[in-house]
Parts: sequence; C-alpha cells; structure tokens
Amino acid sequence: MNDPEPDKSALLELRDIVLAYGRNRVVDGVNLAIGGNELVCLLGPSGCGKTSTLRIAAGVERQTSGSVFFDGVEISGGRRHDPPESRQIGLMFQDFALFPHMTVLANVGFGLKKLERTERRRKSQEALDRLGIGHLADAYPHMLSGGEQQRVALCRALAPNPRIMLMDEPFSGLDRGLRNAVREDTRRTLAQEGASGLLVTHDADEAMHIADRIVLMRDGKFVQFGSPSEIYRHPIDLESAELFSEINKLEAVVENGNAVTALGSFNAPNFAQGTPVWVALRYGDFRMRENDASPTYRLPVTVRGVRFLGRDSLIEFDGGDGSKLFRARLGEPLAIGPGDQIELKIPADKVLIFKR
Repeated sequence: MNDPEPDKSALLELRDIVLAYGRNRVVDGVNLAIGGNELVCLLGPSGCGKTSTLRIAAGVERQTSGSVFFDGVEISGGRRHDPPESRQIGLMFQDFALFPHMTVLANVGFGLKKLERTERRRKSQEALDRLGIGHLADAYPHMLSGGEQQRVALCRALAPNPRIMLMDEPFSGLDRGLRNAVREDTRRTLAQEGASGLLVTHDADEAMHIADRIVLMRDGKFVQFGSPSEIYRHPIDLESAELFSEINKLEAVVENGNAVTALGSFNAPNFAQGTPVWVALRYGDFRMRENDASPTYRLPVTVRGVRFLGRDSLIEFDGGDGSKLFRARLGEPLAIGPGDQIELKIPADKVLIFKR
C-alpha cells in the first residue's frame, strides 16, 4: 500500500480518520485540511464526535485508522504517533486547567520549562502584557474572574509560540458579555501571532462570530463545509438550518412546481411532482414592508400575539384558520395586536425548501 500524500498547502491535515470502539464509530472517516492563519470551527451537537476529532489532532487520542499530517509530515498513522508535547500545537479547554498552587506567571511559564529561568519569566511576562493582564502576574487562579482565568489559559497556550491552537469549548463557562469579549481577544491574538486555530463548539452563534470556515459534524461524519455566510445561506438540510436560526417549519407537497403550505405556495422547481418537503422560513426574514425590488412572497396572516423584545418584536400569527401558530421577528415599529389581519413579506431567496 502506498503512503498517503499530504496536502502541501495545509498546516494541519486529517486524512480518513476513524475512531472506533468495537462497532461504534465515534469518528467515521473524516477529512480536514487547515491552512496557515485560518480559524476553523467544528460545529455540532453533543456526542457527534467533534471533541474526539480534536483530541486526535492534538495527539491525546490515537485514531483507529487514518493519518494526521503537520506541515506535510505524517505525525500519526501506521506505526508512528508523535505525542502532544512534540507537536507545535497549543491546547485550550473548557475548564481552563490552570494549576491552583502556581501564580499566573508560573502557569504561563509551565510550557517553557526548556528555557533558562530568567528567560522563561521574561517570555511569560511578555505574553501576559500582550493580552493586557501583565498586572496579574503574581496573583493565583482563585483570585481571578472567569474572563481573567481564560485569558491566562490563552497566554499559557500561546507562550511556546504554537503554529496552531486546538480549543475545546473554551468559552462556554463564561457569561454572554464576557464570552464575546474573550473570544474576540482570542481571535485577535491568534491573528497577531500568525497562528491557525481549530475550535470545537456546539454554539452556532459562536462559530459564526469567530470562524473563517465552519465544518458541520453529525454522527461522527462531516456533513457540510463552508464560510459562515455560505453555511447560513445554503444549509444542506433542515437540521443544519435549525442550528443557525429560529425557523418556522411547514410541511408541504410539491404540486406543479410549487410547495403548497398552510401559509401559501412557494416556488419549488427542483422537486418532482408529489415530493413531500419542508419549507423553512426564518423568524428574522419576514418584513412588513418590501425593502427592494427582488421577488417577494406576500403572505396574508392573522396576528395572534405580539411581544416586545427590545430591538425587535416577536409576532405570533397563523394563516387565518388557527390550525398552527408561526412566528416572526420584526424590527420596525408595530401598531398591531391580536386579531389584526396583516400582510407579511418574505424575499423569495430567503425561503428554504428541503426534501422530507
């Protein structure tokens, strides 16, 4: 059997990776190439295999079959398996994994033990200063806030100058405002250091904010690759669409090139006559007014409820028969209430149709 040829353009490449426990394939034949200065997110529900994939890339877990390449060199596969410490990677985990008995400076310097003590302290302090937390050098982890602990964990991972950072749900333990700030710090710091990144998350909003490219994972397999805009605008199926936004799901059957639903008919030229389909309408894609000259569906509906949510309002409505409630988020001022009959608009290119 010939040795596999690496992707010369990739910094980190996973080739035909399988991780099996008996007949259970936790990771089932995945392939991924990450380029220089690229941040990729593995996105999927709990138990889909994304953390196992990350651990294989790190060398913490050994795959059942397949190969891992770093900068064109096979570092795991066949008889070879380089341990994590010999790979040019940084690791960040959900629990920060800081040593409670060490100061912040000592925590950051832990991965620099090959350096002479004075040089190790200097490089550790520089890493802290770059993230604006140099003043915390003599503090202990229990004295820090969650955001400060996460920044220290980032400093420690970056101090040895890794070429790629592997991150497993690193922001999930932080509250929303802090989470946004820390992940922006992380993205900016990786860019400044010229490092690539592989981030595992179950949060689609986080993936959209931070990733150059998103990989959707389900049941041990990669099901879709693309930029955040590509994945959002062209989801491969209904389950993928539901990851990224609140949607109304309408059952339909295609008749004469149209998906006929409780709210009206939508053009479905790519489906055969009689095909059962889902029509998916995102809450945020509805309008009361037409914004441009693009093709738009006009849906006469009856309002059943209105809830003010700050920047927008959540409208509950039906097609007039009360059989099922649907929802829309509208940002414009609303002078409507239950029982009102209105016309909602949705651009034709926002309507998603999937085979059932």
